Amino acid sequence: SGTWASSGNSGRNILRCDANQGGFVYYTEQGTIISYGITPESRVESQDGKATVWYVTKVSTFSGKGQINYTYIKPIYKSSDLNVNLSDSHDAGFRQETQLISIPLLQTIQSDDISATLTYEKNNFINPNSEEGFMQIMANRVSTVSIQKGTHLVRQYVFEYEKSTLSGRLISVNLYGTDNSSSF
Repeated sequence: SGTWASSGNSGRNILRCDANQGGFVYYTEQGTIISYGITPESRVESQDGKATVWYVTKVSTFSGKGQINYTYIKPIYKSSDLNVNLSDSHDAGFRQETQLISIPLLQTIQSDDISATLTYEKNNFINPNSEEGFMQIMANRVSTVSIQKGTHLVRQYVFEYEKSTLSGRLISVNLYGTDNSSSF
């Protein structure tokens, strides 16, 4: 925990860390407040609980107007559930039944009564890695993005991918209107 302020400019940028929340808040001299890693789903943590990457969770102003909230999901998989081929070319830790933690996946962006919600589907291309010093995976890809005003659907984007055992490249994005069936 602590607070740091820049001293090289007339306005001050301030960074405030909070060990209880696990994230930090950055106050810019222009009046923007950016919160990072405030929820467990918005950060990548090592197996001993230390955060290594923080994702934006909220952007607002000192006056409190124009707040944008970001939520994430962070699925956890067993290597056997994903049929991950744990060959000798992988690290020794991948050769046994292993729990793989997804990187945070953006679920919702919300401001006032407007929101964008992302849904995901299983990705055929599974690539476990230990870049941050522990096993992570991204086993999902975006399937839809729904834009709502209040509770009313405004638009929906539906992503279609190649049917393939490899990466399944994106082949189309269809845009649907408020009735969720008429395409533009």
